[in-house]
Amino acid sequence: MKKNETFVAAPRADSIQLIVMDGYKKKISIIAINRNTICKIHRYSRHGYDLGEFKDQLCLAYAYGENGEISSKNVCNAVSKLLYGVPINDYVVCNRSSLLELCNVLGNVTVTVPNDDLVEYGYHKGDRLDIDSSNINLFVRTRDTGKDFSNVGRMQRQKAYINATIGTIMDMVKSDPKGTWEKIENAEYCMNTSITRNRYLDLSNLVSKASYTDGDYYVLDGKTIMGTFWEEFYPDEEMLLEKVIDTFYLPQ
Repeated sequence: MKKNETFVAAPRADSIQLIVMDGYKKKISIIAINRNTICKIHRYSRHGYDLGEFKDQLCLAYAYGENGEISSKNVCNAVSKLLYGVPINDYVVCNRSSLLELCNVLGNVTVTVPNDDLVEYGYHKGDRLDIDSSNINLFVRTRDTGKDFSNVGRMQRQKAYINATIGTIMDMVKSDPKGTWEKIENAEYCMNTSITRNRYLDLSNLVSKASYTDGDYYVLDGKTIMGTFWEEFYPDEEMLLEKVIDTFYLPQ
């Protein structure tokens, strides 16, 4: 998670979720966005000059930066524009090492396998599976890059894992916010975030009063096609606008 000396050398953002902390409705919701979403992103030169906007996969918004604040904000800005200008206030970026940190903090998590993507590993749709340090990387990251549209199934597995863990995470933040922050600090080596300790404590106070259900996890609807070089996901604009209005606006 160290900042690079040059731009356009950062990894791609493989899993992108927007966490909505709604103090008015006292609820938390998650909007999952396909990494292959075609949208406007800023491109930078190797020396950090902003070359303006162009359309490409959302995951590349992070790659065009320096693996630090600019990469992170580039993703935030791209998501904001995709969602009709809704501001993104903070970011948390984690690398693959964070998965083991999650296991250390949360312990074993039981999920229901949502599809047959990993049937060759013995995981069948509908199975109840314990996720621990030995298989978390396989469950939430693995996909067959030789198959078209394999990211869709991976997003389903990520949803299953997040919904299985979020109750525990919320309980930890409610019961011991300071202790939970200390555990987060232990994972600094695999995480970048704009959230300060004071900001975190404000958010933990909101969490203590908020609700979350499995139905509050929303995956953007749309269609995926094979482009010239790679997969391209195009959101259903009508459904996206409806979701933005429902999530971020109040009726007059």
